[in-house]
Amino acid sequence: MRVAVTGASGRIGRFAVRELLRAGYDVRQVDRTHPGEGEAAFIQTDIRDLGQVCVALHGCDAVLHLAAIPTLTGQSAPEVFAVNVLGTFNVCEAAALLGIGRVAAISSASALGVAYRHRTVQLNYLPVDEDHPLVPQDAYGLSKQVGEDVLRALHRRTDAVTVSLRFPAVLDVVGQPEQVAALAADEQRALHTLWAYLDLRDAALACRLALEARGLSGEGLYVAAPEGLNAEPSAALAARHFPDAEVRADATGHWAMLDSQRAERLLGFRAERVYQS
Repeated sequence: MRVAVTGASGRIGRFAVRELLRAGYDVRQVDRTHPGEGEAAFIQTDIRDLGQVCVALHGCDAVLHLAAIPTLTGQSAPEVFAVNVLGTFNVCEAAALLGIGRVAAISSASALGVAYRHRTVQLNYLPVDEDHPLVPQDAYGLSKQVGEDVLRALHRRTDAVTVSLRFPAVLDVVGQPEQVAALAADEQRALHTLWAYLDLRDAALACRLALEARGLSGEGLYVAAPEGLNAEPSAALAARHFPDAEVRADATGHWAMLDSQRAERLLGFRAERVYQS
């Protein structure tokens, strides 16, 4: 299967390309800048231009859509929203025009609404699963929620297999454990992603599994390590930061506040690299 990877030059993109190549896929790297690695073909593309996207995706069987502005930090809200939503729309429009039957994309746990909130976000229960409503107030989280709807629209239009992966903080647990430790020690920063995290290699694995899974129809899936970065019990943090939320897990464990059971069931995913404090 020939897979186009948009955002191939990004942090997750580089690991995803390697994961796909190891699994025997024919990979086409798609980005505005060259990733600097020659293992796979590269087509320079601006995802804001539908014509360029159609050229880049022509002849591919599937798309792994990773290209996006990944944060509000240092970016204007209108630009983040415009680039992320238009880029996802163009990828899905190109897939429909070209008859591509499978698109997996990175969404974000920020679509839940906690990360870049302007006002207090009330969660109904913890851990959060896919049945919990998404309530973003910000341009980034909203762009990811809309992006998921764009993929669902593609499925309705063409029956393409589509899935959006709601990643939390994606970290290099293996190569940069000190950065993970710094995040774990900063309660306010860690709250941004509900103390949930995922190693880069596990993120790449989830991307590959999303391309291989059968029968997915517009799914949006949380994908995280099974335990959070928090040193104190998750229930205690939940009581402090979300006092009105129903806690649906034990009182003493360090369970992840993002529930990945559906990703485990539908994709066969389970994180292999976990942070040891």
